Order: sequence, then structure tokens, then C-alpha cells
Amino acid sequence: MNATKGILIGLGILVFMGLFGAMGFYNSLVGMEESIISMDSQVKNMYERRTDLVPQVAAVVKKYAEYERGTFEGIVKLREASGNLATLQNMGKEGKVTSAEYSSLLTSTLSTLKITMEAYPQLKADTQFTNLFTTLEGSENRIRVEIKNYNDAIAVYNLQVRSFPYGKIFSGIFGFSAKERINPPEEKEIKVVPDVENLLDIGQ
Repeated sequence: MNATKGILIGLGILVFMGLFGAMGFYNSLVGMEESIISMDSQVKNMYERRTDLVPQVAAVVKKYAEYERGTFEGIVKLREASGNLATLQNMGKEGKVTSAEYSSLLTSTLSTLKITMEAYPQLKADTQFTNLFTTLEGSENRIRVEIKNYNDAIAVYNLQVRSFPYGKIFSGIFGFSAKERINPPEEKEIKVVPDVENLLDIGQ
């Protein structure tokens, strides 16, 4: 009798510990998911910020082109040499511009502009242009940081989901599953893809 009672008490303790652990596991993953959602939103916010900045930089370049065309002949030559904007334009028309591809081409464009700024003091001395350019570069850096934070959070979450014993046992029960790390996250919810095909197109 006492042995049976002891066994029942032991089983009760094990069940309690299991339920307590399951609750902790569930709450932990809920918190992680909320953090991931927040980080995903932050990445999208940074993309939107960049979207707003690109046309402003383009407008300043075109303004200067109206009365300092000679200054910008170098930009045209550099653009023709790189071919990046033409590639981006074609991809945009075909609807094939992804976040990663756009970022790569924009980085190349910014490098072109930076070289031009060094070669043409008139452009480099323009406060409005340099401020916008610096802000746009900063946005690219912030995007990379936010993407890293996003992917780091996904890695921690996936480790928890796949861990033994709680991850293997309770993930399916509670509806949790491993998430894919995306670099960068897809911009499916971002309505406007930045259009930089005219950023250096000053011949119009």
C-alpha cells in the first residue's frame, strides 16, 4: 500500500514537473515569436525609409544637372561602365527585383556616386546632397544590422523548437515549427519597391 502510494506520488510529481516545463516552454516560444514579429517590422520600416530617400537623392542630382551638366558627364560614363542601373531597370519591368538584388545594385550605385563626389567638388560641397547621401548609406547599414538581428532571433527560436526533450515533444502539440532564416526578409508586404533607374539618368 505504502509502495503504491509512493509510486503515485512520484508519478504526480513527474506530471507536475512536465506540465510546469511545458508551460515555461510555451511562454518562452510565444515571447520569441513576438520578438521576431517586431524585428521583421523593423526591417520593413528600414526598407520604407530607404524607399523615401532614394527619390530625394535623385531629385538633387537632377537639379544640379540642369545647370552643371559638365559635372555630371562623369556620372553618365560611370553608369554606362557599371551597367547596374540598366540591369535594375530590366528586372523591375519584369517584376524580378528582389530585396537582395536591389540592395546589391543600389550599393553599386552609391559607390559610383561616392567616386563622383570625390572627383567633382561642386557636388561634394552641396550640403543637401551630402546629407541625403550619408543618410541613404546609413539606411543601408541599418538594414544589414536589422537583418542580422532578425536572423539571430530566428536561430535562437529554431534551437528551442528543435531541442530535446521539450522542443521535440511539445512543439507540434502547441503548433510551433522551425522558421527559415531569410537574408534579407522578403518584401512581400512592402507596396513600393524603390525605383532608382533614373537616379543617374540625367540625359532626359
